[in-house]
Amino acid sequence: MNELRELLNKVPDSYFDFVEGLLDEAKKSKERERGLICYVKAHPQAKSSEVIQFLVEDMSLNESL
Repeated sequence: MNELRELLNKVPDSYFDFVEGLLDEAKKSKERERGLICYVKAHPQAKSSEVIQFLVEDMSLNESL
């Protein structure tokens, strides 16, 4: 989880609730954690909204709501 925290803090428009919220989601599944790490590493200039969009759309977060 430390690696993901560091990556999320480096997102250009990162903020506390963004980091904590995504870490909370990542704790629910190793697949989510790995997916987020891979996405942020592959898209270092992605804004927080793009990372959230990836989580919701590409990782099917909307299906778990």
